[in-house]
Amino acid sequence: MFTCAVGSSLGNDSNDGNGKRMRTAFTSRQLLGLERQFAANMYLSRLRRIEVSSLLQLSEKQTKIWFQNRRVKYKKDLMTEAADVSRSERRHCACQLRTCSQRDRKRPASDSDNDVKDL
Repeated sequence: MFTCAVGSSLGNDSNDGNGKRMRTAFTSRQLLGLERQFAANMYLSRLRRIEVSSLLQLSEKQTKIWFQNRRVKYKKDLMTEAADVSRSERRHCACQLRTCSQRDRKRPASDSDNDVKDL
């Protein structure tokens, strides 16, 4: 495990008096292990968290926080994906009803609109 500050000791969670702890830079091996555990289960029991932490040479707190942050990222990705699908459905809706919730605001010109333009 590495921290982003120059001169800080590895695994040291103390701060330098400025009130903020240094950001932990996980190794690729640690990230791979954490991602594999997350793919298997989004939540860890205390026992499993202890096992994963010791296996990856992380503190329990680091493992717990990583899983919390990863669940937030997962939820955000789901919301973004759902919004993208919703926008796509609105663009491709062929419904001509004014009350349709999937209809895009810019509706395609109908034949009656073309007749008015010709006058």
